[in-house]
Amino acid sequence: MNYHGAASGSPPSLQVIFINTSPETKAYAQELVPTITCTSSNVVKAILQAFAQIPDLNIHGCQYCKIVPANDCDD
Repeated sequence: MNYHGAASGSPPSLQVIFINTSPETKAYAQELVPTITCTSSNVVKAILQAFAQIPDLNIHGCQYCKIVPANDCDD
């Protein structure tokens, strides 16, 4: 879960996590950086909405969301 630390170090940041990620990982991520949970059908809409609200936003995610950096959410 070392990518959570990278996300917290590059504000303004938003962590995107796939809906099937473990509750423990979701809780850990939320402690470090604002986090949204997405499904494959709404991830693009959620990210576009986030950029509309915060134009200089840094998006971080996992391989399940198909967002770079591609890391395993439950490492």
